[in-house]
Amino acid sequence: MRKLKKITTSLLLALLLSVSTPAALPVINTTQTVEAAVVKLSSTKSSLYIGDSMTLKMIGTSKTVKWSSSNKKVATVSSKGKVTAIKKGTVKITATVGTKKYTSQITVNKKELTSKEIYKKAAKATVEITAKVSSTNYNIGSGFFIDNGILITNYHVIAGTNEIQVTTYSGNTYTVQQVLGFDEDIDVAILKVNSTNESLVKNQEGVTVGEDIYVLGSPLGLTGTFTSGMVSSASRIVEGVDYIQVTAPMSPGNSGGPLLNTYGEVMGINTWQYADGQNLNFSININEIENVDTSNPISVSEFYQATVGTITGLASNVTYNSGSYGAYLQSIAYNMNNQSTVFYTDYALTPYGYYVAVFPKLTGTNNR
Repeated sequence: MRKLKKITTSLLLALLLSVSTPAALPVINTTQTVEAAVVKLSSTKSSLYIGDSMTLKMIGTSKTVKWSSSNKKVATVSSKGKVTAIKKGTVKITATVGTKKYTSQITVNKKELTSKEIYKKAAKATVEITAKVSSTNYNIGSGFFIDNGILITNYHVIAGTNEIQVTTYSGNTYTVQQVLGFDEDIDVAILKVNSTNESLVKNQEGVTVGEDIYVLGSPLGLTGTFTSGMVSSASRIVEGVDYIQVTAPMSPGNSGGPLLNTYGEVMGINTWQYADGQNLNFSININEIENVDTSNPISVSEFYQATVGTITGLASNVTYNSGSYGAYLQSIAYNMNNQSTVFYTDYALTPYGYYVAVFPKLTGTNNR
């Protein structure tokens, strides 16, 4: 009996102890972990076309940001991170936050233009040239501005003339004040007029066979005629001069006008063609103008005295040689009295470098 009581008492005590002891509960950590905000640029690598812009932003900070460009000639950046593309190339835009720097690489490319855009851009910088050869007759050719008041044409367009005028896209006419330089062998003349004008940019992309090109000028006196084609030879060296051969249609009156690439840049100066071929037209590579001496500018009257007879003097006694190397896209002799085209004054370049006059038959109204 006593043993039974002891057992009962022990069981009761054990039961009471088990009930009074709280059960072990899982430990819950109520402390939350918050990750630090990542500070970074919105873009670390981007591409832009010249003239376009984008805005970079710093993410993860409210601190003041200082912006800088590694080459402001390629792209600039404002105090608010706006990047504007200026010139083809690669530039690093740096954002400085406190002592830390963050960079974004921007590649600037040129955007190819449509034919309509090229014409709109180039027409404003292209001119028609009228060069007085007698009291009633004028040669009509083409030219283009490369700077304010400074324009390029062919030497053979103006050689032997004592009065030269240029008419712009807007219809303004200027009298040439000076011949800044000329080279008969290269067939380039650089002229000066008193004007503020649109200008063409020299080709920066080189020349590639197969690339699209455009020609602008006054063929047969038809002002502002625009044609297209492609480069059929990137470099033809004739008598030491570098020519670009193209398929774009040209005619007399195109001489001195611009050859344009798909960016609207001037690649060459339209000059001559094979007389007996088809679409075998040639432009002087624009880089050849660097070989023209401009250290001794002269007046138009001085130019006349220096050049009279060098080309125009051939006109009365030399006829067209069908076997010649090629024909210059020379101006048109235009009679100011009866408003008619009297004759072309083309010139042919033989393999030996001699100039020969060409006289195709054409009379009638000049549709300028």
